[in-house]
Amino acid sequence: MTERTQNQPRLVTCSYRDYRPEMGVPVATSVGRNARFDHAPEVQALRPFGVFRTMDDRPLEEQVRAYRHRLHQRRARIEDEFRALAAEYPDVPFVVLCWCSAEVARRDACHRRWAAAWFEDLYGHPVPEVRP
Repeated sequence: MTERTQNQPRLVTCSYRDYRPEMGVPVATSVGRNARFDHAPEVQALRPFGVFRTMDDRPLEEQVRAYRHRLHQRRARIEDEFRALAAEYPDVPFVVLCWCSAEVARRDACHRRWAAAWFEDLYGHPVPEVRP
């Protein structure tokens, strides 16, 4: 394993609706919290504040670019948050959750999939979408 990937958490993505405990530790990343996941840890730096709703009239590519730019700016914070979670939940995959359905995620209109692509580019390993 290379230095580039050895310290990175195992990540997958899923909708709140499709999540099952056997998938791993749920990680909330949406702007609004799902009451079913009040107990779930959050990675607040992955929340899409300022991208959804405020940019709905913009082309999807522009929204993706804005979100990825934000992730790049917050990279250290994101890594710190996942490092803290990994210390609390060693050797368990993290399931990045949001409200979007699997269908929306397949159309690449979902911030959790944009984050997954960013992680894939950054660390060189896939971050798949999972379903029960």
